[in-house]
Amino acid sequence: NLTDMLAKSTDVVEKSVLHSMLGELYLQYYQKDQWTINQRTALSGFVPSDMKEWSKNNFYDKVVEHLNASIEPRAQLEKAQVTPFAAVVDLGKDSRRFYPTMYDFLALRAIEFFSQIDEDADLSRSLAKKNIASASLFASANEFVKLQFDPQPEEYNLWALETYKKLLVSLSERKLNTSLVLTQLDKTDFLSKLHNAHQSYAFPSLQAMVKNRENDPISVEIVDKMADFYTRQIGEFPQEDSVKRLEKTKELYDLLQKTIRKYPTYERISVLENRLLQLTQPEFQVKGNNTFAPKADKKLTVEYKNLKKLTAKLYR
Repeated sequence: NLTDMLAKSTDVVEKSVLHSMLGELYLQYYQKDQWTINQRTALSGFVPSDMKEWSKNNFYDKVVEHLNASIEPRAQLEKAQVTPFAAVVDLGKDSRRFYPTMYDFLALRAIEFFSQIDEDADLSRSLAKKNIASASLFASANEFVKLQFDPQPEEYNLWALETYKKLLVSLSERKLNTSLVLTQLDKTDFLSKLHNAHQSYAFPSLQAMVKNRENDPISVEIVDKMADFYTRQIGEFPQEDSVKRLEKTKELYDLLQKTIRKYPTYERISVLENRLLQLTQPEFQVKGNNTFAPKADKKLTVEYKNLKKLTAKLYR
């Protein structure tokens, strides 16, 4: 039915929405029966008329075809507001504010579905073939959009990055700076699949973003992402390495305090306030055996956090 509607439609925006829906449906069909489909030999240069005979690459090719077609008429989609399409577009208030056009909506949908394509080829190898260093993926938006991904239809794991690039170019040209930052943060999350590169370059890139957005309330969102890294790093330190744990905890505490004081009226400042509350919450725990031999030493381990004083009593 959607294919028939697409063939009959003469409205550019409507056709783009239909392309997006078809791309999603082809992906859902594959995901629902992927175990069976993956047993089939890949078909090259041939698409059976019966979809029940399709191999994985046939489905992926259709997904790529329709998702790219959904954002192809960029100029027209940038002029079309999301609100008139409320019947088929489920967006919250913040999404309408930061991503107001149908181009934004459809590009984000394309990224979401491209990200679900489970390609056999490793992303780092695909990037190496394009002479793209992993570190460059974490560069500023101005530098990232210069990267030449040039994905071929079958290079499935590059299409999400290519679509991020297209969306960042569009947001930059429309001077939607807050939306640009939010998209960069989303891209940073996406790049976590490159584990080693993400470990090395994600946090420095967030630090650079905070510096570039000095005196901009959107820094709250960047700091929130930075806090995830701090929390994970603090948790990875062994218990006996209390000095490093304390240093990192102090860094996080100071960063949260500074940002909260600087942007107290930011609409989502409670996100950082809650983090600060968790960081400063007093904790106390006693560990030891449940029973002891009558004349043996009784040893207990006391672990505490954010406590200056503790009074304890032992009862027989």
